[in-house]
Amino acid sequence: MQPGEYQLLPIDEGSWRIQEENVRCFLFVGSQRALLIDSGCNLADVLGIVRSVTDKPVLLANTHTDFDHIHCNTQFDFAYMHPAEYAFYHQNQGGTHPVRPLWEGDVIDLGDRKFEVIETPGHTPGSLSFLERERRVLAGGDGVQDWRIFMFGPGRDLQAYLYSMEKLERLSDAFDTVYPCHGSFPVKSSILPGLISGAKSILDGTCPREKNYYLDTPIWEYTMGIANMLMPRNESD
Repeated sequence: MQPGEYQLLPIDEGSWRIQEENVRCFLFVGSQRALLIDSGCNLADVLGIVRSVTDKPVLLANTHTDFDHIHCNTQFDFAYMHPAEYAFYHQNQGGTHPVRPLWEGDVIDLGDRKFEVIETPGHTPGSLSFLERERRVLAGGDGVQDWRIFMFGPGRDLQAYLYSMEKLERLSDAFDTVYPCHGSFPVKSSILPGLISGAKSILDGTCPREKNYYLDTPIWEYTMGIANMLMPRNESD
């Protein structure tokens, strides 16, 4: 797909993924309202895409505020996100778009569907996951995936990421399936032990790595088996 192109793909009754080339966002429709998780990277009109599915009131929540998750945020009156993302969001978005807080244990109620907010910092300080216990599904943002996990840039912290993955593993009796924003779709909760052991191997210096670049940024790319972790390095390394 080219930038701006997308596919609107049904997942199950009342659930869709909006797939761009390397990133996706999610739409969940309940009996009273709908929830859009993230707003895309290059989409021209995500609200129009949502309206092609439902005319119910729509809430927007961000897993985090990297540029590829917030492109169409300003099409909505406000965006829900963790307050640890506020400063970076307004810097990234370049304005004062209204935001509202989400905290650990908050529940987004769509009527007949409920999404529990889980704080999963590490990839960013305010990264969030959303658990729908009834359908045993976790919308896991960028942390739980099998592609490339970006851990360079402002606010990234591998120790916090490890804590978050261990936290999700403790909760994994509540979900079988993860909807990641990158990589394969879907993945199973059984991916978590591999992400945990991979993060530990980076921290203890046993994970294989190679020098690489992301755009013009020098990085270490660690091969964890389940996914690759991209970490900062100095040009002189």
